[in-house]
Amino acid sequence: MILFLQLIIFGLGLGCIYAIFAFGFSLVMGVMKILNLAHGSIYMIAAVLTYSMYTAYGLHLSIAVLLSCVIAGVVGALLDVTLFRPLRRRGVTGFELPPFIGCVAITGIISYA
Repeated sequence: MILFLQLIIFGLGLGCIYAIFAFGFSLVMGVMKILNLAHGSIYMIAAVLTYSMYTAYGLHLSIAVLLSCVIAGVVGALLDVTLFRPLRRRGVTGFELPPFIGCVAITGIISYA
């Protein structure tokens, strides 16, 4: 019975994480009209920052989460300013090749840096 309750709780938690990802993708696509495939990498930055601030620096978990959310927001804003805004000025929208290549490059840089 305990295993069943654990599976239900973990399943609901994982489903909430998937819902947050889906909401982020649909919000970015709806507002910017560009598919941001680097979205997961920005989430990864926030998760790694939260973990490192909590364990290595000893910050309280809520403070570490808030700081990592702010930093991830700044990274997302920088990504918009450096990559997506120039593409939108050129009229590139939707599933065209330049935003796809830029997002894959940013994901590679973040993942392998």
